Amino acid sequence: MNFQINIHTDFESHVEQFLLELLEREYSQNTVNGYRSYLNRMKKYILSLQEPVYTEKTAHKFRENAVPDLPVSTSSRKHILTSIRRFNDYLSGSPYIFRKNKGAQMLPLVFRDIINDYITYMSEQGYKRAAIEVRKIFAVQFLTSVYQQGVHSINEIPGAHVGCAVLSASSVEGMCQKLSCFLEFLFQKGLAAPELQKAMTYVIPKKN
Repeated sequence: MNFQINIHTDFESHVEQFLLELLEREYSQNTVNGYRSYLNRMKKYILSLQEPVYTEKTAHKFRENAVPDLPVSTSSRKHILTSIRRFNDYLSGSPYIFRKNKGAQMLPLVFRDIINDYITYMSEQGYKRAAIEVRKIFAVQFLTSVYQQGVHSINEIPGAHVGCAVLSASSVEGMCQKLSCFLEFLFQKGLAAPELQKAMTYVIPKKN
């Protein structure tokens, strides 16, 4: 692993992006909050070191010197070690298969073909596999939401439904960042009404 992060200036932003990715992959908010707490414990420890820089070496020091003495349960210690390992994988760009929530939403059958076409579109646009997976998750959440609101045709989605879909997402921030890619795909294919594009302008500020 090859990373070196300044605890004072860069650590928090990396942690928040890592946690956002967990939310995007439908980890529960409680699990994500636990990860944040565990990583903050590690941050406090590294701040006490002579050189407060986060590296694999300082992470190892925390695991070996601090974790065994923490006043927490054995289960919590295991969760702390897991959070560090996954965070380090994220920082180093190592491949990691995130688990999926067993209660994840199932895509309504009426929208299955459009999602398959969307995946093909993203592949043709050069998106990496992980990026495609994340955008697919939010597209499925969006379509599931509008289906539950009584819309069963892709070209009949009214703009008013966008806000409800965003607010019902597992991560509102993630939905705001990723849904614009799906809506742009719909516009390019001529599958969305103009009012849906206008709604996106108000609800989703930019594509990411």
